[in-house]
Amino acid sequence: MKQLLVCVMSIFLLVACQTADESPEPNGDNGDMNEEDNNQGEMDQSEQDNAGGTEDNAMNDGYELLSDEALEEQVKSELEGVERVYMMRMGKTVYVAADVQEDAFDVDEKEQAVSQVVKEKLPEVETVRLTTNPDFLDLANRYQEDLDAGKPVEGFFKETGEMIDRIFPDQQN
Repeated sequence: MKQLLVCVMSIFLLVACQTADESPEPNGDNGDMNEEDNNQGEMDQSEQDNAGGTEDNAMNDGYELLSDEALEEQVKSELEGVERVYMMRMGKTVYVAADVQEDAFDVDEKEQAVSQVVKEKLPEVETVRLTTNPDFLDLANRYQEDLDAGKPVEGFFKETGEMIDRIFPDQQN
């Protein structure tokens, strides 16, 4: 009798503790759970309009490393003693980091000349900021090397934004 009672209680516990059956209905309707319409095969590219472009404020939301060798050479020609120039763009602002041997020039004096060169090539740019800060240069150099090597640049935008806020505290992004 005791064995029968233990057996019945065990069966009762096993059956009572099961989860509800959530399999699809016999007609195949699963209640629209976890369904996504991926528009497979459709040519609607509305979210791709102006991807990577500069019109209509397309670049206002993120940073972009500019790799225009001709523009870099023009900027370098305005600055004496510069070995390398890195340019980053955020919206309508371009940040220029110049790698100089020593304090070869006054940044504030040269910023206007660099600004004119950049704005001639990129007329949509409203503000150009120049820095020779070694931390900013190291960051730009590291990410440029990673990009050239085809490596992912995780954390680039966050780290760059924080660096820009530190170097240019008066700049509102």
